Amino acid sequence: MDIGAALLMGAQNAFYQVGKMALILIPIIVFLEILRDLHIVQRGSRLFAPVMGIFRLPGEAAVPMVVGLVFGILYGAGVLIQAGKDGSLNAKEMTVIGLFLSLNHAIIEDPLLFTMLGANYLLMQALRLVASVLITALFAMWLLPPLPGPAHEAAQSNS
Repeated sequence: MDIGAALLMGAQNAFYQVGKMALILIPIIVFLEILRDLHIVQRGSRLFAPVMGIFRLPGEAAVPMVVGLVFGILYGAGVLIQAGKDGSLNAKEMTVIGLFLSLNHAIIEDPLLFTMLGANYLLMQALRLVASVLITALFAMWLLPPLPGPAHEAAQSNS
């Protein structure tokens, strides 16, 4: 195969892959926008706020994390980029989420491939989760300031 044919085939494959990603990512983002308009994302963010607090992240960080955990790092990154564009997450918060998702993503598909090769699914998931939580929490303690707590908020409202 000559270089021109190889480049053409590479470009065609890249275009095909981008199209496949868009077919999944665009509906996810549209669905999330509908959920935001219905205030469901805000309620979910409040629900996940204690868990996100482990990483010094606001509750809104749960959306890209859940998408990345379920659908994979690429789709989580797409939602993360959208959160950065709309201003709901800053660059440091996005960095913490990116670290977590780089360590633990696609919790259904990827481990099932290893399970088919004989790995223990539950053990593998537990180890991935513990490692990603510990590493990300330590990194977040270094990178991000503590989230304001109820005592801080009460003091602010009294002044």
